[in-house]
Amino acid sequence: GDKCMYFVYILECKDGTLYVGCTNNLKRRVLQHNSAKSGAHYTKIRRPVTLKYSETFSTLNEARGREAELKRWRREEKLALFQQVDVKDVERKRYTQDMKKHRIYTMSFASVYLLYIAKAKKKGRTKKEVDEVIRWLTGYSQKQLETHVKKETDFETFFAKAKLNPSRKLITGVVCGVRVEEVKEKTMREIRYLDKLVDELAKGKVMDKILRK
Repeated sequence: GDKCMYFVYILECKDGTLYVGCTNNLKRRVLQHNSAKSGAHYTKIRRPVTLKYSETFSTLNEARGREAELKRWRREEKLALFQQVDVKDVERKRYTQDMKKHRIYTMSFASVYLLYIAKAKKKGRTKKEVDEVIRWLTGYSQKQLETHVKKETDFETFFAKAKLNPSRKLITGVVCGVRVEEVKEKTMREIRYLDKLVDELAKGKVMDKILRK
């Protein structure tokens, strides 16, 4: 159902500037930007704002990653998303490739890794424990893991080069409305396995159980 939908959106403000945001309730958020005290300060002083563009994601990680990506884009690139403007070939090509591939594959592992750590720490777990579950799943050494983070390796390459743990098949259950063992697409299933491990860590499960000992 809808319970896990996240939106990345672009607003055009009264002064013509563009604002990129992320929410789990697009209609309500746009309303807040225009009227409520809880709207972002940037848009509060540039009302009215108009919703120009949005994309939908099933996980917050993916949405946050895309939001960060769009925020780095130049104004012309953002405009090209909702105006049929001719963007330079390279940029258009990059965007089409992105659209063809599931967006998370082309995201850097590093950007999601930081979200994993933040999620775990919020629940009193440590970066060391996050690293441990990632090493268990991928077979990477700590040094290799750190290199991938530093190099901003994309998700697809990160999993393609890993020596995946055969015991990962024991990881079952639901993460963000998706039953991991039923995910058909190979790389996507590995990503979901990792999501699930970090989720279990955050939920206070003991390490031996997480590592399927």
